[in-house]
Amino acid sequence: DLMGAGRLDEARAALREGIAAHPRAGLSQLLVELEMRRRNYPEALAALDEWAARAGPAARVAAMRGDALVAMGQQARAREQWLLAARTESGVPPQDVHQK
Repeated sequence: DLMGAGRLDEARAALREGIAAHPRAGLSQLLVELEMRRRNYPEALAALDEWAARAGPAARVAAMRGDALVAMGQQARAREQWLLAARTESGVPPQDVHQK
């Protein structure tokens, strides 16, 4: 386990290769978690954007985006993402979030 051994650069490269070959939510989530662990929040957001582009709207992606934004000190934007996550999870279409 490269992440467990603290070999974060190698883990990042391996995850990127894995996602390119087999784009799966689990690999994308690990990449986001790795970037959050590194406190590399812009890269975490970029990985979340890539994940969402592949998989479409998901509560998990929005919630993790909120976590990255709050870590960057962007509480208002984080709150919007957490609200989106809650509404997506409850079945409210994402486009209706800003209309409520």
